[in-house]
Amino acid sequence: MFYYLSIGTNITPELNAVSITSALCQNFGVVIGFPFIYTEPVGIESEHRFLNSLAVIESAKEPGDIKQMTNSIETSLGRDRTALDCSLADRVADIDIVTCSDKLDFSLFLSSGESYVSSLLTVDKSRYVDLTQYGLPPTDGPTAINFNTRSGNIMIVEQESHGLKDRHITTFER
Repeated sequence: MFYYLSIGTNITPELNAVSITSALCQNFGVVIGFPFIYTEPVGIESEHRFLNSLAVIESAKEPGDIKQMTNSIETSLGRDRTALDCSLADRVADIDIVTCSDKLDFSLFLSSGESYVSSLLTVDKSRYVDLTQYGLPPTDGPTAINFNTRSGNIMIVEQESHGLKDRHITTFER
């Protein structure tokens, strides 16, 4: 099953964006990560902009198990999910499941009710935040990321040249 995630942070966002991505890789292996962009807070009052992105993971686990794992990642990075104002406070990590599907199709992100999620799919590339100095690979679109790579693994991301449909991953081992 493919899980479509929205990820964000507004506390030391550049460092925590890399920490979130790394933690997703540690827990799920290969992550298809989209470029990060700065967004204004939605639904909370804060002086701090968010750094948001989208990600896709693949897992045989059930949605409830994936949510527990993403909550655990948030907590391990410093988010206090027990605080009464947790959903209204600044956060080091925020990982939400947008949807899940048995196929890889980035247009499924459009089912999200969050305005920033759909804008992440259509934003001008000039707004992408370069996080290479913090350890993320350079990207100008969805990129397969695996911080635990071995030289024997080859990952190929194939994509259709028109639109967001019918993209898939093929993994080969030498």
